[in-house]
Amino acid sequence: MEEPEMLAKHDWRINKIAFAPPQNVFTDGKWIQAPTVLSIAASGKYGNRDVSFPIPNATALFLELSYESHQHSMEKIKAAIETGVMPIDSKGGLSISDTEAFGFFQAVMASVVFAYTALEAFVNEEIPDAYVHMVEEKQFTRQYDKVQIERFLNLPTKLGDVLPEALAVKSPKGTTIWENFRQLNATRDRIIHLKSDDRHYRHDTPTPLWTDLIVSPLPENYRIAKEMIGYFFLTRDKIPRWFAKCPF
Repeated sequence: MEEPEMLAKHDWRINKIAFAPPQNVFTDGKWIQAPTVLSIAASGKYGNRDVSFPIPNATALFLELSYESHQHSMEKIKAAIETGVMPIDSKGGLSISDTEAFGFFQAVMASVVFAYTALEAFVNEEIPDAYVHMVEEKQFTRQYDKVQIERFLNLPTKLGDVLPEALAVKSPKGTTIWENFRQLNATRDRIIHLKSDDRHYRHDTPTPLWTDLIVSPLPENYRIAKEMIGYFFLTRDKIPRWFAKCPF
């Protein structure tokens, strides 16, 4: 079903928005006579000026940041290869400049971290407020309410165990979507918790993070996150507007 024009022109990242026909909104003691777009807004101060704005969907913001970072990383590695100098082997290997290489690393790391954060924002929002997660231990049952789930359980546990149980959806574990997420999660952990072996290069150690980030094709981290989110929307009659209108 197509959106009314007044609604369709609004940004896809807005959290909640609705179209109200004439005389469906009552305010200031009277019915509004024209069609109205309703959204939840917040306000703040910039300098000495009051500003108001619609509340965004946090998952959508992080997804787009991951997408934009991925596009930037593609541009950077392409430029690095095109301007590479000093062949380093008979197969045409190139030495790329520090500026191009470091710009690429920044962008690709951002795409990973933002994709992971999009999933974190999504799962924390989707867990019902009254849900309690039970974990059977040897001699007792550990209980986590929503606040404790958000604080103390890691993202793989939330996506693989908590959210499927809370929403009565089959766990994504064992699917291609899950395997892609596991790779994203592993790369994110290497970035956030950089170890000595990942920072440096020595012939007697495993490959550093920098080596493993330069791969072709580059993983579309934003798409990995989006596919995981979409997995939990498969059985829903109504998909959130921000997800349905996501442009990538």
